[in-house]
Amino acid sequence: MADEHERETWVVVVSFDASVSRQLAAWRETGPPRFEVIVLDASRVPARYDMAKALAKPSAAVLGAALHACQGDIGAARWGLEVVSRLPAKRRMRDATTILAAVDKSMRLTLIKEFPFAPDDDRLLDIERRSGTYHLGLEEGLEKGLEKGRAKGREEGRRHVLKTMVFALLEVRGIPLSETERARVDAEMRIEALERWAELARSVTHAAALFEHSPLR
Repeated sequence: MADEHERETWVVVVSFDASVSRQLAAWRETGPPRFEVIVLDASRVPARYDMAKALAKPSAAVLGAALHACQGDIGAARWGLEVVSRLPAKRRMRDATTILAAVDKSMRLTLIKEFPFAPDDDRLLDIERRSGTYHLGLEEGLEKGLEKGRAKGREEGRRHVLKTMVFALLEVRGIPLSETERARVDAEMRIEALERWAELARSVTHAAALFEHSPLR
């Protein structure tokens, strides 16, 4: 929109990761035309407010509950599931899954006991594995009960988020990537290099500039 139609453009990003929120919130182009990222995270989206307001806009309530629950706030998760329990049956499964997928396994099992309508754990894990929306790579480590698996899962998730940021930022700014450049980003395993590229993707004028001062392998 900004490049092709010279219109002010805003991109809305839902972030479950504080470091991603900080990077995105700091980025904007004053233009003209102006291009800005609007970040929705736990610091910007409320939870646990008036039930009537929540039921009037249930999608916003579920989003707020999931964002806060992801930070370990079980009260927000309970509030969100209470909202969901009052919604039509056809959407309860979807909305309950959204909230439960944002919490760790221990909290999830507690909530499932408290809210009988919530999806059982096995079904939820299958949804998570297929969607890949929350806790990228983390759940497999939890299932195996290995601390090493959890750490590896978080690291893989971080890589995935950073690579996605690089591609998305360049795309919305109209900066093309060659197949070789895209493959290089995809193959990169170093978090520090990916963080640098995500930062540079906000301002470079051509994709090759990402790699000009890349840390040595």
